[in-house]
Amino acid sequence: NSTYAYLSIKDGDSMAKKFVAGDWFKLTITGYTSSKAKIGNIDFYLADFRDGKSININTWQWVDLSSLNNASYIEFSMSSTNNNTSGMLTPSYFCLDGITLTQK
Repeated sequence: NSTYAYLSIKDGDSMAKKFVAGDWFKLTITGYTSSKAKIGNIDFYLADFRDGKSININTWQWVDLSSLNNASYIEFSMSSTNNNTSGMLTPSYFCLDGITLTQK
C-alpha cells in the first residue's frame, strides 16, 4: 500500500470511509501476449477485511508473477468495495519496487 491508501483504509478521510468487516482493496495484474490476448490475472489484496480478517498491508510484499511469464506486457488495475456512482473512493495508489524481468 502507499501511505495515502493505507491511512485512508485505516482511518477514513474526506472521500473514503474507514474499512470495516467485508471490505477489501485489490491490485490485479493482468498479462497479455504481443497480440493483446489475455494470458491471466494475479490478484493481490492490499487490504482484506473479509472472513474475520483485518489486513491492511504496510510493508513490502513479494508478489509472484511467474504465472504470467509468457506475457509480452502487464497491466495493473485496482478495485475496492469502497465505491460510489462516480467510481472507487479508496485512493488508487500502490508502490512497486524491485521488479525482475527476463528477456524473451
